[in-house]
Amino acid sequence: MQHFIDTATQRIWAFEENVVATLADGVYTFAYPSDPGDGSAAMIPIDAPATLQPVEIRTPTAEELAQEQIARAKALVKAEIRKKRDALLLLTPFHGQLFQTDLASKIQIMNVVDAGAMPPYARYWRTADNSYMEMTYDLFVELKAAIMAREGAAYGASAQHQDAVDALATLADVQTYDYGAGWPA
Repeated sequence: MQHFIDTATQRIWAFEENVVATLADGVYTFAYPSDPGDGSAAMIPIDAPATLQPVEIRTPTAEELAQEQIARAKALVKAEIRKKRDALLLLTPFHGQLFQTDLASKIQIMNVVDAGAMPPYARYWRTADNSYMEMTYDLFVELKAAIMAREGAAYGASAQHQDAVDALATLADVQTYDYGAGWPA
């Protein structure tokens, strides 16, 4: 079997061995004999794009297929690790309460701290369970520090787990890797 790739569409074309490919001025043309038996028959042209170029189609080895499967499994586990990390970043425990720390909430908290003084609207801050906690400027500074510490711990745990996944050599090891430990509470 002869293989060609259409450089315009990336589509692979496959021709039987009796098809003759002729290169002229950088363009391949294709034809097949009208009577494949005796070789003296007229050649019948094949309508094919002028953008075809030869390509080698190689069947992957069993080892290459296994490595590909391991790589796909690692990518799935690492995606789950990132998902766990991102979920942890949505809430931050602080003074016995959980505070929403999605991007919008975090920006509001950082703005209070960056203002350098307590704005009047921020005296009572709603927590994740929709109750309110009385806040002071110093508590906002502490909350910002707690958020930053949680982010650092979550990203650190995520990086450690992803590095551990990268070091795994077998599919079974990847599939049974437990990434549940080492995260901030």
